[in-house]
Amino acid sequence: MSRFRPHNPRGLARLAAATLLALAGGHFAQAEVVQLQLEGGTYVVPVLLNHKIIRSFTIDSGSADVSIPEEVFTLLIRSGTVAQQDLLDTRRYRLADGSEQTSQRFLIRSLRVGSVELRDVVASVVPEGGELLLGQSFLSRLSSWSIDNDRHTLALNGLAKTAPSPAAQAAAAVSAPGMEQRPAVALPSGDSEFLKALAYLVTGSDDSGEIKVVDRAECIVEVRPKSSAPAASAPDQAMRLHFNNVDRSRSEIRTTTGAPPRVEVTLRGVAVAENPGHPESKAEAVHTIVLQTAEYDRVRSAWSYIYSHGCRGLNWSSRSSEHR
Repeated sequence: MSRFRPHNPRGLARLAAATLLALAGGHFAQAEVVQLQLEGGTYVVPVLLNHKIIRSFTIDSGSADVSIPEEVFTLLIRSGTVAQQDLLDTRRYRLADGSEQTSQRFLIRSLRVGSVELRDVVASVVPEGGELLLGQSFLSRLSSWSIDNDRHTLALNGLAKTAPSPAAQAAAAVSAPGMEQRPAVALPSGDSEFLKALAYLVTGSDDSGEIKVVDRAECIVEVRPKSSAPAASAPDQAMRLHFNNVDRSRSEIRTTTGAPPRVEVTLRGVAVAENPGHPESKAEAVHTIVLQTAEYDRVRSAWSYIYSHGCRGLNWSSRSSEHR
């Protein structure tokens, strides 16, 4: 782990090694140079979060994500710059002392250091009082970066030519082969395999009796619990899912740890779910379905099938401005 601490020779050695790595393959003809500030024996850099909050961050090339303490995360929520649709998954991290920690991850819509601004930077929430760390989810998206130990400055040199997108960084990403973005195409009528895959994805069963395709071209499906009880036919028992509104890079398919284990599908995007029985209610940006199956691979295959046979999903980067 490389953190810039002026009175820690080992820290300086690690930082020098990280700086050499950052210099490799990069040039600094038009680098943004930011003056570091000494706080509590550590050099830090001022960072503007979501155009609202300025905090001092320690540069840490050993941290996978930008780290945000819980109290700062709460402040971002109260400022209205972090909303439900910005939340990603939770992840377990191994700390330097060997212990493990579970952290909520989310998207910082704007992170600015000096005049360098990156959009949709993945961050992890750490316990209250934790350190603010400028980690690899920011640093790796730069063409190169370096620290001048004599002048105590940070040089940032542009965006990497092949910088990973926020979609690729998200732990919740469903990124199996064959699931890349595809153009919209009309679904052939009578496509029984598509209906079977769709049924398994939203119910965990091959029986398509619980689903109704409302609009095939727009991939809108209505799911209604199958039951002999009269209440099952009531409108408020149904849920309408809009698969073309789903941001596939940020959605998640995972196996639960309960008994018995189940597969859980979480859809994230723009208006991915609505209750047709309550049209006045707001459409959901995040919707989770717990399936009556533990066959994870079959659910993933069903997901891949519908998005290679007509459904297209949402390109999040082109729509994210709607949530700022």
